Amino acid sequence: MSEKDRTENGENIPAKDVSPLRKFASSGTKIAAVFILAYLVIRYVFIPGSLPTARLSYSEKETPRAPASRIGHLAPPLDVTTLQGQYLSLASLKGKVVLLNFFGTWCPPCRFEMPSMNKLYHTYAEKGLEIIAIAVDGSEDTVKEFLKEVKVDFPVGFAREEQLVQYYISGLPTSFIIDKRGVIREIIPGAINWEAREINTRVQELLAETP
Repeated sequence: MSEKDRTENGENIPAKDVSPLRKFASSGTKIAAVFILAYLVIRYVFIPGSLPTARLSYSEKETPRAPASRIGHLAPPLDVTTLQGQYLSLASLKGKVVLLNFFGTWCPPCRFEMPSMNKLYHTYAEKGLEIIAIAVDGSEDTVKEFLKEVKVDFPVGFAREEQLVQYYISGLPTSFIIDKRGVIREIIPGAINWEAREINTRVQELLAETP
């Protein structure tokens, strides 16, 4: 059979009669790919909080409980040494609203939310908001390299494994908003847009509360 013809059930079909179907199938694949790409962009970029969390693994004895069970409780004690050598503890931050963010340098959703978190810090730092980002992985050099690409102005430090267990971190990023009395008021699993109106309203409400 020549290249110009195809045989189907013993009959010769000119190639020109088949090629439109091939073209249609090819264009259909391209259209489907465009729709899938558009869906991913809308879901993971334009919808706040829709990015998945990066999962962490624990041994059976250290399986964390659902973080929502801690809302309304005092935040567990936490001591952090920042990359700048500064010592911070939650106890020393009583009287401030604290956003505690656990992240990983290998975590795309963590990278996604950092710029808007930094803008939130600049908006409310002088009004009593403190943000502490805690890296759960890597060495000091790894985190410094990460921060060369994702620049932030709030303190960044390290977490020990026992701190992760105390806070029941099962995925990254996970953020805790702690009020002036040291009580966990909000727990946010996954990446969000920290410039969203709902977040600004909530932060303003907590800043206005009396300790």
